Amino acid sequence: MGGDIGELARYRRPGGSFVSVNVGYVPHSADDVAGLIASWRERIATDDRLRLAMSVEDVEAAGRAGDVAVAFDLEDSGPLDGQLDRVRHVYDLGVRTMSLSQ
Repeated sequence: MGGDIGELARYRRPGGSFVSVNVGYVPHSADDVAGLIASWRERIATDDRLRLAMSVEDVEAAGRAGDVAVAFDLEDSGPLDGQLDRVRHVYDLGVRTMSLSQ
């Protein structure tokens, strides 16, 4: 599930960098998104060039280490299936940006 994790490391720069990985859009269900995020999180945890970015402090720590801070985004709100409580759920999984269109 998902792309090549090594591709994210190519964005590594002195002083760190930040990338956002798209983890879903209209055809994806909430379960699809959760599974994709779990896969990415597992692979990020195994690559010492990458750090999961759950907060500004995480991005700053990645910068100090020269690593790539990685967050997730949703291209639209389709995977929420109109249920606002899912916003908190995807946030807790690491989604930091989401377009509200569907």
